[in-house]
Amino acid sequence: MEFLTDIMDEYGDKRQSACGYGPIAFVDTAQSLDSIPQSLCSSGRFDFHVQLPAPTASERRAILKHEIQKRSLQCSEDILSDIGSSCDGYDSYDLVYTLLLKQA
Repeated sequence: MEFLTDIMDEYGDKRQSACGYGPIAFVDTAQSLDSIPQSLCSSGRFDFHVQLPAPTASERRAILKHEIQKRSLQCSEDILSDIGSSCDGYDSYDLVYTLLLKQA
């Protein structure tokens, strides 16, 4: 964690004292805001947070359908609905991984 804070601080120092350093965004993902170390949430580091809810069952089904079509695979609507309904809390990465396991 110290490595990341050092990089962020070094960039901030260079940006204030040198020409040619433009804006840069650091993006982090976490299961919850509580899991982000306090050292990263202070001193102007990660002080803007966006919380995204997990997709709903119908959104998960739509993600799965899109991934099926993208890969030119065949899958019934019943299977898509079953997976979408049983994967509460899964994000798109989790859904694609689950889909590929079912196809294997």
